[in-house]
Amino acid sequence: MKGAFKKTIKGIEFLLDYGIIPIVRTVIWKDNFYGIKELANYLDKLGINFQRIEPLLLAGNAIRNKDILIGQEEYGIIYKTVSALKLSKMKVLFGEGFPQLYSTSKNNVPEYRDHYCLVGVENLHIENNGEMYPCTGFIDPKFILGNILNDDLLNIWNYSDVLQEFRDLTVDKIEGCSTCKLRNYCGGGCRAIAYSYTKNIKSPFPLCIYREEE
Repeated sequence: MKGAFKKTIKGIEFLLDYGIIPIVRTVIWKDNFYGIKELANYLDKLGINFQRIEPLLLAGNAIRNKDILIGQEEYGIIYKTVSALKLSKMKVLFGEGFPQLYSTSKNNVPEYRDHYCLVGVENLHIENNGEMYPCTGFIDPKFILGNILNDDLLNIWNYSDVLQEFRDLTVDKIEGCSTCKLRNYCGGGCRAIAYSYTKNIKSPFPLCIYREEE
């Protein structure tokens, strides 16, 4: 949308004027890939404490415009470029679905985990019409949990077969991950992104450089 960036910055400045410091989420794609360094420096000077970088979910208009996606190598360049920046106060977070190989360094000792996805553990998404889904990446009739206007939320949380399937989905059950030596550091990657590429929640994370090199 023309003028969206200026409107976003204006909104951020408005919040900052009132002492509200937002977390800025940046979705990476072809058009902003080369400007990510400048954007991080700009947000840092603006007074932002956290910028969260995420990959583009293959859904909606992205399905019809796959040429806007960037690949595994470019994601790695982003991580290394941003991590090398000397920012005054802002921290850059690499969000859900970012290739986990780059988070398993000696300087950032990762915690052991057999899950990456927090669906049914911490996450549940509610649409403005009351429809409930596992998370924002699974807004699909196949994954509808019910409607909060008609259904009991606690009952769905405790007994939904859909949520239980996600809870049971450990990294050892993800195709191509069960023999990976890094599997219990990354947990298998974002299931929503994997599903957006393959329509299979058990498929491997599509942006995993380590698995591709293997």
